[in-house]
Amino acid sequence: MTAREGRLDRTLAVVDGLAPRQLKLLFHTFSIRNREGTLVSTIPVLRGRALRELCGAGRTALESLAPGTRMDFGRGLRIPLTKSNEHIITYFGPEGVPFPYFSYYDIMNERVQGSLEGRVFIVGSTVPDLFDIKPVPHDDNYPAVEIHASLMNSFLTDTFVTRLKDWENFLILILVAITVGFVAFILKPLPGALLSVLSVFLYFIAAMTLFGTYHIWIEIARPVLTIILTYTGVMAYRYVTEEKDRKFLQNTFKAYLSPELIDIMYKQKQTPKLGGEEGVRTAYFTDIQSFSTFSEKLGSPTRLVELLNEYLTAMTDTLLSHYGTLDKYEGDAIIAFFGAPMPMEDHAYQACLTALDMQAKLGELRKKWVAEGDKWPKIVHEMRMRIGINTGAITTGNMGSAVRMNYTMMGDAVNLAARLESAAKQYGIYTMISDFTCSMIRDDFEVRQLDKIMVVGKSEPVVVYELMARKGELAPEAAKMVRLYSQGLEYFYAREWDKAISMMKQSEAMEPYRSAAPKNMSPSTRIINYCETYKTDPPAPDWDGTSRLTSK
Repeated sequence: MTAREGRLDRTLAVVDGLAPRQLKLLFHTFSIRNREGTLVSTIPVLRGRALRELCGAGRTALESLAPGTRMDFGRGLRIPLTKSNEHIITYFGPEGVPFPYFSYYDIMNERVQGSLEGRVFIVGSTVPDLFDIKPVPHDDNYPAVEIHASLMNSFLTDTFVTRLKDWENFLILILVAITVGFVAFILKPLPGALLSVLSVFLYFIAAMTLFGTYHIWIEIARPVLTIILTYTGVMAYRYVTEEKDRKFLQNTFKAYLSPELIDIMYKQKQTPKLGGEEGVRTAYFTDIQSFSTFSEKLGSPTRLVELLNEYLTAMTDTLLSHYGTLDKYEGDAIIAFFGAPMPMEDHAYQACLTALDMQAKLGELRKKWVAEGDKWPKIVHEMRMRIGINTGAITTGNMGSAVRMNYTMMGDAVNLAARLESAAKQYGIYTMISDFTCSMIRDDFEVRQLDKIMVVGKSEPVVVYELMARKGELAPEAAKMVRLYSQGLEYFYAREWDKAISMMKQSEAMEPYRSAAPKNMSPSTRIINYCETYKTDPPAPDWDGTSRLTSK
């Protein structure tokens, strides 16, 4: 036998028992050929390395084999079995696709075109009436002959389904659970749910790709169930813990914080530091003008309480809507602050916005009380509120005793805010802010400088302003008044008393609150009084325009 021809003059299989005309030789010789550099044989299971080693052994070695001995050629094939010694069949496509069908009658009558040399034939029936149809994973009615063909193809091509070991499947479950759990924990419920559904789809695609391309069988049911259960478990845990934390915050701060601010605190996971924390914040004081006379005019403490509750409810709702923190009520006074317990970059802005909205809300209440007829006396119809605002270093926290504490604020900036609220009365205005606050909100609001004052209990002068409106919302007449007033103020600081008086008299006639203020006081009137005094008793040469307030 040579590598070129490789022919053995020995018949390996014949079909006997047939008449000479019917004798069909299925394969009568075993031969090996060199086809374009590749050894092929008439027996399909012999190929590649096995044929090279067989040709290398020679005919003599083969014929000298002793009975009962064997000679192996090529690489051994290991057929994988399960723990129960079962083999997982590898299917190679739908019925009739990977393995062509030939009619047995056509083959026997030589009606099949083309060379069939070197092919493996499996004879079987695909007719359902012959009961050789079996259910398989991908088809309920599958010819059993194709099961044998699939097995034969697996053996010849060394293609087998590889099922992962138990520890590998367990590792996949752990990784899936950790990944989904982490994603569900850090994301909001809706994005987490969408991502979990997407992960189920992606895992299914990955599993099918590995099986179809590399014949690696990984579990689908348990990992998908793990994704669903993990997401559900994390959401349940988050609901329980988040509701517990949310209730803690609400129960602790609901008396003086808006629900929106509590939600922001919770979402940002910034719990307040109880016990005192210093920072730049804005203090906020309000008081009803001439409230001491209300009790006398109303004639009944019950009616006074009814009126006060309606007023405080409206003002507190406005305060909380702008993320202010209610410190306390002192009779008709509201004490609050902005910027704690949650840090706020725009605390001064929110405080000024609250002041304007409170004044507008009080205007609505006055109209309501007037519409109620004789229910309330005239003093209620004309109710006014003064507001003082100051920004600076303020300490906030739980202060008090071990048995009774209050979340409040302390600091020199707080005292100044209280002084500004009472000082507003002396200028006939209703909202006074400090220069510290003004420096932070000047671009957003219309303000006018009132004075440079030394308040009671303070050793340093403070420039104070009236908060009038949002930027661009000042009425034309009020804008004209502010221009006249500002020109007169420049003359005042330049010690040109007569010019200052002239300008201030023009602005005085346009002051919006002059008729409602005690003694018809207004900022223009106060500067006129200063000028009249300094004309007869000029200030010292080093005078810097500071006025000292003699009362709170």
